[in-house]
Amino acid sequence: MLRFLAWLSGIPLAIAVVLFAAANHESVQVGLWPLPWIIELPLYLLALAPLVVGLLIGLALGWIAAAPARKAARAERRRSRFLEGQIRSVIGGNLDKEAGEKNDQAALPGN
Repeated sequence: MLRFLAWLSGIPLAIAVVLFAAANHESVQVGLWPLPWIIELPLYLLALAPLVVGLLIGLALGWIAAAPARKAARAERRRSRFLEGQIRSVIGGNLDKEAGEKNDQAALPGN
């Protein structure tokens, strides 16, 4: 469902970005004060580049902020695997004991 909503919102957004770029393709001069350089860029690039840079910075900060949660999840996964192994060994040991007791009882005279 979330994937469908992402596509439902992403496709019109992509169309809007393409239409914006097509309508604003003329060049503008950007002076980088106090530097002596003047850069000529398409207007759409001047408007959309900061959005893309902000998106990438936000994604990176979100990934960094989630690092403790990922670390805790890895530790819990390791602990779960360890405990599952412990349970299997205990259950396996009990099953072996029960099978041995049944064999002992079958070998007793009168059974």
